[in-house]
This record gives sequence, structure tokens and C-alpha cells, in this order.
Amino acid sequence: MRAEEVAARASEQGLPVIRVYPGVIYGPGPVTEGNLVGRLVADHLAGRLPGLIGADRRWSYAFVDDVAEGHVTALERGAPGARYVLGGENAPQMRVFEIVRELTGRPLPRRIPLALAKVAAALDEARAALTGSPPRLTRGAVELFRHDWALDSERAMKELGYRITPLEEGMPRLLRALRNEE
Repeated sequence: MRAEEVAARASEQGLPVIRVYPGVIYGPGPVTEGNLVGRLVADHLAGRLPGLIGADRRWSYAFVDDVAEGHVTALERGAPGARYVLGGENAPQMRVFEIVRELTGRPLPRRIPLALAKVAAALDEARAALTGSPPRLTRGAVELFRHDWALDSERAMKELGYRITPLEEGMPRLLRALRNEE
């Protein structure tokens, strides 16, 4: 929120600020905390994902190449002061794993009820505090997983020519990258 306030104030003062807001970015790249979808899929394929919290919650899955191109195009052609949503296909979280199942045969992950996830997160935070190791699940993460994060990228599509790669095209590339084939 603070960054948004600073950007809005700068724009009001006449600076050529263009704001972009990506969706849940996925695609080839390092499997880190910043690559949430890649990490979830890698953990699922390795049998380390206990299940999904909020499996029916809709997220806006934005393919990494689309978001990168959207940033460049916003700099080149965006209107000063404008805000562009660089989202992707709006789909339930489970849709990602349905595609993984279609491509790999791996069964769908279990659905973890929200109440159970909250308890597990509180316990893991307590464990982390006692051991000094980072928690694997936090109450903040559970809060994120329980919401819909669908986005509307219509303005970016119309004004910037923003392209949305469907999950059916992007997920095979993510899987090839996870297998070190891309």
C-alpha cells in the first residue's frame, strides 16, 4: 500500500509513473518462494505437497513471459499515470493440478480444509519459534490461500496488446522446466 501511495503522489506531481500489477506469476524459472506455482507443482510431483488450501479459490495465473512483455510494453506505450493489470487465466487452484494430472498421470492433491490449515499453521509457527527454523506454513499464507485472486486485464489487453497464455499452454512449459528439459 505504501508503494501505491508514493506512486500515486508522484503521478499527481506530473512524473511519468506507470503502474503494473501482475497476477500469480508462473512458468520456467528457479523454484523459490517467489515462484509459488512452480514450487507447489514441484512439491506435488515429489510427493512433498500434503494438499491444497483453498483448492476452489480462483487465481489469475499470469505466465512469466506475458508479464515480462507487459512490463516492457507498459514502459514503451503505457499512458503516464495509468494502471495496468497483467493477470492471466482466472481459474481455481485445482485446475493447475488437473493439467499436471493430464500431462503426468500424477493424482490430484488432497483438499485441506481451512480450519485444519489454520491449526497446522499455528502449530508450525510454534515449532519454528522453538527450533529457530523457518515455518513451512504460516497463518498469513493460509489467509492468502483462502481468497479469490481473479483479475481483469482488459485495459492492458486493449491498450498494450497484452497477451494471456492459457494454462493449457503454459503448464507444459513449466513441467518441462521442472524436468530440466527447457
